[in-house]
Amino acid sequence: MAKSASEKINWIEGLIVKTFGLTRVYENFTILEEWLTVTNNLTTSDVAELEYRRQQLIRRVNSWNEETLKMRFIAFLLDMVRYDETDFEGVFDVELTGVVQNEKLHVIADYTLAKVTIDLIEQPYFYFHEYKQSKKSKDPVAQILLAMLIAQGKNSKLLPLYGCAVVGENWYFMVLDGKEYSVSTPFISSSAMGLQNILLILRKFKHILLTELAV
Repeated sequence: MAKSASEKINWIEGLIVKTFGLTRVYENFTILEEWLTVTNNLTTSDVAELEYRRQQLIRRVNSWNEETLKMRFIAFLLDMVRYDETDFEGVFDVELTGVVQNEKLHVIADYTLAKVTIDLIEQPYFYFHEYKQSKKSKDPVAQILLAMLIAQGKNSKLLPLYGCAVVGENWYFMVLDGKEYSVSTPFISSSAMGLQNILLILRKFKHILLTELAV
């Protein structure tokens, strides 16, 4: 389970916004909209695999705990993106720490895409997943914001940071650019079209990573 915050502070989204001077943009956030604009170029094999996973999700998502959701469903989608074809590696349960505006922050990101040398995780390439079975858990948006702020503070280039929060069957895509961030409306993974769009968006991030971020 992802844990967040400094030792004493319960970092909810509103407190993060107030403390670090962020602004949540609810509509017309160009970077997020461009990321979410995809062309359906899935193969017949892609569609068949997605449908198999979707049927499993429909029958079991309400009983799966966080780790089962991660291992039985989300991990397969990430594998279909083929991040391993790049110089970057997806790593689970990565501990991130940093000091941002004199606040000591700590978060364990459920998934981080980064440049990795053997067992050394170098500069993260801005993609953090948080997996929650339901809203009963801590708000994953707040946890991802903490991870993004830590990464932002460690990078010499002020590039947009990308993230995704998964709550049960709902996927929320996020972008932090400077002091502004935006969160998408949910993509429903139990819907055939929703699940296809999720995979297309994950694959588009791979293209963004290679052509815009890691250059």
